[in-house]
Amino acid sequence: MFTDRDFYRSVLAGALETFDLDRLALMLNVPAAEVARWAQGRARPPAPLILQVIDLMWPPADRAPN
Repeated sequence: MFTDRDFYRSVLAGALETFDLDRLALMLNVPAAEVARWAQGRARPPAPLILQVIDLMWPPADRAPN
């Protein structure tokens, strides 16, 4: 069964392939240790932050580079 925690972990794993841990933490304005906890599935990120990660990974078409 795919849970919301699995979804968050998957989104964060994708973001960490693009941005290193410290850069992603800086972009989200949270401690790197907290991002690591989320990526490991040890804690759940706030919904607004996971949506921010999604926006960083998949920007809207009108903001995407050509």
